[in-house]
Amino acid sequence: MKIDSKFRLLILLLTAALPNLAGCAYYNVYYNAQKAYDEAVKQVENSSSTEITPEAIAQFDFAIEKASKVLQLYPDSRWADDALIMIGKSYYFQGNFPDAIEKFEELFNVFPDSKFVPEARSLYTKTLLNEGKYDLAELELNEIIDADTKEKFKSEAYLSLAELRYFRDDYYGAIELYKRILTDIKDKKIRAEAQLKIAERYLEAGQYELAVKEYAKVKNYDTTPVQRFISEFGYGICLEYLEDYDRAIAKFAEMLSDEDFESNYVDLLLEIAQCWDRKEDYDQAIFVLETLNQYDIETPPSLDKIVISQSVSTSNNQLPDSLMAPRNPIAGFLQIADRILSRFIISVSYI
Repeated sequence: MKIDSKFRLLILLLTAALPNLAGCAYYNVYYNAQKAYDEAVKQVENSSSTEITPEAIAQFDFAIEKASKVLQLYPDSRWADDALIMIGKSYYFQGNFPDAIEKFEELFNVFPDSKFVPEARSLYTKTLLNEGKYDLAELELNEIIDADTKEKFKSEAYLSLAELRYFRDDYYGAIELYKRILTDIKDKKIRAEAQLKIAERYLEAGQYELAVKEYAKVKNYDTTPVQRFISEFGYGICLEYLEDYDRAIAKFAEMLSDEDFESNYVDLLLEIAQCWDRKEDYDQAIFVLETLNQYDIETPPSLDKIVISQSVSTSNNQLPDSLMAPRNPIAGFLQIADRILSRFIISVSYI
């Protein structure tokens, strides 16, 4: 049978286009993975909570699924190492450190010359620290510091090495490294993290006056919402330890009026109640707990964080029935702040 010349030309054109069509297919899969990953990272960075949201977890899961498909169907594609590090980073953000370690090590073995190796090594050391593999982490960190690598990864290595000293209960050794970061490193995000860590280590070492001063400095750096919450909350905690309860109450009440801290109102109200209790102003403490009890939350607040006075506590350290009223839907976070702030007529200076 004689093949028509036009039909033959069509076959030739389709055959020539097949590689491009395959390329478009795997890029489309990779693009969907990257889009989901970027959205998840954005949610994590913009969140004021230290807990990853279910939405972000789902986005990371989708990114892992699509990136794994790239590796399965197109292992020799130009996007293979991109997909592999994306999977490792997604596991890292989810807190799934064993799987993150596995993927980073796979990248080192399969793509030793990949441009992503320095970034992966930086995250690899952090996962090792979280898994308690301190000796291996220390070797990796010192190699990164000694290597001719970008300042970003070198500065993160300094930060992680300081964390390693902290994990080994060497608080002052960690503080020394954090201070070196402030003087030697230009990266604004790393400097903000180092300043926050200095304050936290002084707090854990029981140096509350020094911790207050260091927490107050955090606002001068380029902080994330989470860092800002931790620094201001830590400032208030230090004031509690210093028995400066009026200023501590004022700080926590000020934070209640900040919409960025809306998801943290339970912790803030419990700290305020604890301050009133330690001032032996039990009516105020009860009022704050009653206010908290009016709002619907997924789980009741943990009352073991608060020292309840004997006059309002029971043998099992729970509130009496008179304060366990039925919960109502949340009427609005700013209404909580307005109600609490109206009871605190205190003239003090904040951070």
